[in-house]
Amino acid sequence: MKFPAYVPQVVRTYLTGMLEGSEHKKNGWNTSLESSQQEIMEIEKAIERSSGRGEVEILDSLHKQRIEAVKLRDVLAAEAECLQRLIHDERMRNAYALLIYEISDDEQWCWVIDAAWAARGDFGEYRERLKLAEEQKTEIADSAAKLASQLDRFSEIGITGPDEFYSVRDLLRKTDNDDSRATNLQIWKDMRKHVVGDHHQQDRKLEKQQELDFPLSESDRIMVVGYGNSQPFNIRFVSVGAQGTFDPQADLRYGWEKAPPLAALLRTVAKAAENFEPAEDGMIGAAIASRQGSVKSEYIRALAYLLFDRYKFEATIRLLRAMAIIATVVLNKSEIDVTYDDVRKALSRPSA
Repeated sequence: MKFPAYVPQVVRTYLTGMLEGSEHKKNGWNTSLESSQQEIMEIEKAIERSSGRGEVEILDSLHKQRIEAVKLRDVLAAEAECLQRLIHDERMRNAYALLIYEISDDEQWCWVIDAAWAARGDFGEYRERLKLAEEQKTEIADSAAKLASQLDRFSEIGITGPDEFYSVRDLLRKTDNDDSRATNLQIWKDMRKHVVGDHHQQDRKLEKQQELDFPLSESDRIMVVGYGNSQPFNIRFVSVGAQGTFDPQADLRYGWEKAPPLAALLRTVAKAAENFEPAEDGMIGAAIASRQGSVKSEYIRALAYLLFDRYKFEATIRLLRAMAIIATVVLNKSEIDVTYDDVRKALSRPSA
């Protein structure tokens, strides 16, 4: 691959690895792009063959495969083209000239290139996610509070409803894991009796039968006082030296008896939803920190996060000027010309 003279040697090596592959990255973006284009050609040949045979059902599947393959090809092409611009776009001459004064080692050159490439993206999707999360959390809060009130009103009627209206323990007893993975369903079925404190139910039935078959004399018994403090004692009589007769989950079952009812848990859910503020963190959070979406400001903020927060560069005037050039080259839109003033304003006014 040929490089203009102004591209530093370490940048040449790093970008060659990203585009053509290296010992650390087997397939570069160019290699992946070539494979994707080859896949599209194979699908188009298959479409031509199936079309000649009148294989309607197969054709429908092949056309869908081609649509997805073209989408992937376009993504790969955009990534490769962006990296090529960092090499061959004449405007990068000034960016590299500025960066020479700010970069002290080879690793920092790689960081700058990686940040320039990684900061690009369609952040509109993340803004839409936050909008949907805000809408849904409001609905969750309203629905949880409403259901809690309905359960309270039902209790006031005086009719005994199903245990599931009140007890979380009974909800767990009656609810299977509807996860699509069968292993999770079976694991929950096996673990549920431990969680709700039913593990020794069958064992206790057997013990009671054994006591009937082999009654103990008073001299063979001792009194066991369970957890109590200010609560009622749990008193049971067992055989001296007997093993396995004390239920280690007695405190668990007692705890479930004192657990809050379903309505109280729903009010907690409602409060949590009301107090929750949907947000993204990291580079994405920085990019969409402004109130309104702007391709220019989003890229600048994302690039700044990577350079200053992740890689710990100092925000010098020369680096900000280089960022403006890089942003213009990477975004590559005729209507976007990023200036030093754009970079400075975007970073000084996070809410703008």
